[in-house]
Amino acid sequence: MKIRNGFVSNSSSSSFIVMKHLITVQQVNAILDHINHARDYLGWELGNIDESDSWKIYEEDDKIIGDTFMDNFDMQEFFKEIRLPKRSYKFED
Repeated sequence: MKIRNGFVSNSSSSSFIVMKHLITVQQVNAILDHINHARDYLGWELGNIDESDSWKIYEEDDKIIGDTFMDNFDMQEFFKEIRLPKRSYKFED
């Protein structure tokens, strides 16, 4: 077995914010359970991606905030697939 010590140079971080008043309840639920929604409802072949690769999602009264250190799940593409209005979200790298 190989064990890696130290920083992985190809890792990335990203975050987003979604204003809930601009999206539907179904879209909110899809974001909160994005891995299962992508696999079960969109039919995405996710390979080895599982819950440990999911984005950390925080829901507040008026917004959803997400962040990740390892961008293995294409959240921007997911937002397009669930038809989130572009004006409802913003990404930061």
